[in-house]
Amino acid sequence: MAYELFNEEHHLLRQSIRSFVNTEIVPNIEAWEEDEGFDPGIFKKLGKLGYLGIPYPSEYGGGNKDLMSEMVFVEEIARAGSGGLTASIMVHITMATALINTLGSHEQKVKYLVPAIKGERIGAFAITEPNAGSDIANIQTFARKDGGDYVINGTKMYITNGTIADQISLAAKTDRSAGHRGISIFIIEKGMPGFEVMRKLKKMGQHPAGTSELALKDVRVPRENLLGEEGKGFYAIMKVMERDRIISGAMATVRAETALQLTISFAKSKMAFGKPIASYQAIAHKLVEMATEIELTRQLTYYCAAKYNEGKDCRKQIAMVKWYAAEMNNRVCLQALQIHQDLGCTKGYPIERIFRDSRVGTFVGGATEIMKELVAKLMEL
Repeated sequence: MAYELFNEEHHLLRQSIRSFVNTEIVPNIEAWEEDEGFDPGIFKKLGKLGYLGIPYPSEYGGGNKDLMSEMVFVEEIARAGSGGLTASIMVHITMATALINTLGSHEQKVKYLVPAIKGERIGAFAITEPNAGSDIANIQTFARKDGGDYVINGTKMYITNGTIADQISLAAKTDRSAGHRGISIFIIEKGMPGFEVMRKLKKMGQHPAGTSELALKDVRVPRENLLGEEGKGFYAIMKVMERDRIISGAMATVRAETALQLTISFAKSKMAFGKPIASYQAIAHKLVEMATEIELTRQLTYYCAAKYNEGKDCRKQIAMVKWYAAEMNNRVCLQALQIHQDLGCTKGYPIERIFRDSRVGTFVGGATEIMKELVAKLMEL
């Protein structure tokens, strides 16, 4: 039933994106993994084809398409097998650019959204700090008014695209006494005095994503770089995160499916005691369990996307999708690694990269524990 959510336009879009991925991304993945970075020019190529603006208004160069179109895009990008590149592209679309679209004025959209859709400016989203992740209300970065400007001080940590971003949608407190109601969003531009990329972080996985620590020391930001109203940032973040978490579910499902397909291929070719290991019940049953978990997660994700597309309240299902898909992804990848054995732990093989890239899914964009707390609250437990 879920597959009926996609119409002929979606299928044509999928074919187009898959062709692009096979030509422009797949041949470069290993080199980008080794370099721990990728050619930023891929953004311009994506923008030229309209892929970076799928959900955005046509007035600003977007495609004005539904969530299912965005799901098609992320599924095909994720299928390439590079968690780092996928994270970089999707942070640009679903968080950094989405906040501009949600909060920005017409003038701000012309200045920042249009070039982001074209891929001419790369975006990042900065909220996490050394002592504030899931607890967003605890961010310490502060923006004080000074004449017609704001002066911002603080540190941001684990920022995807931080090393390559031209513009950053950044959360800061404008009222320290107001908790989450004191959070506002600003556009920080590359090159602003006092803004510095302190270091590129070495990570277990998602190497090409350019994750970094950012520092802001007396960064003077003009009033026109405030997105929306003061104190409305938290609500905008929650709004765009709902859509982002559905997208995360799709990414996790495809990543697990890719791991499964690689494992099936390996199990059919790997011989033990005179026959393929896939023919042994112990292995075959593992593969069946993996396939079943993936299919269940896909159906839940598509169901949630359909409800969201219809404008229905699906906060509970969104939280379920986010934690369950991420945990399922890790379970499947662990089984895939076990079946591959030594080969699965060898650098340069896709299953090893997919396993590493999958680990962050249970805590970025909404930790499993926080998602379960949200579900429990919505269940009135």
